[in-house]
Amino acid sequence: MTTTEVSGFPVRDVEFSVGDHTPRYWHSGRRAVTLFFNNLSTLFPHGERFFIRSVAKYRKQVRDPSLLSEVKAFTSQEAIHTREHQAYNDMLRAQGFDIDAIEETVARLLRLPKLTGPLRNRVSLAATAALEHWTGLLAHFVLTDSSV
Repeated sequence: MTTTEVSGFPVRDVEFSVGDHTPRYWHSGRRAVTLFFNNLSTLFPHGERFFIRSVAKYRKQVRDPSLLSEVKAFTSQEAIHTREHQAYNDMLRAQGFDIDAIEETVARLLRLPKLTGPLRNRVSLAATAALEHWTGLLAHFVLTDSSV
């Protein structure tokens, strides 16, 4: 893993080693916990790309160099997340999990079909902020609860 610090925002280029060697129920053989994380991962590739697009629509309006640096770091980190979750999801498919319907549903929902123009951009950015907060809370729970 390499970490680059950009305006106090660490960009961690993490590469997880998943593949044929990864057990089907990798979380200490705990099926329910493994399936929870598997299902969670199916949400992320389209979600991360949505976050990148949402922030990118406002990038040209950012005048503060420090904030612009953070925007660049955020999009870089989200791209890394996308790559890793996509690799994980590819492993799930190879293991026989049928995740295509879930991924297609997430993609459809994130297209926000009934919204257009500036309202769509604002809702996308607000949704990005809310979902990033939610994933932060979830990560905190997962990383601090010893039962998980």
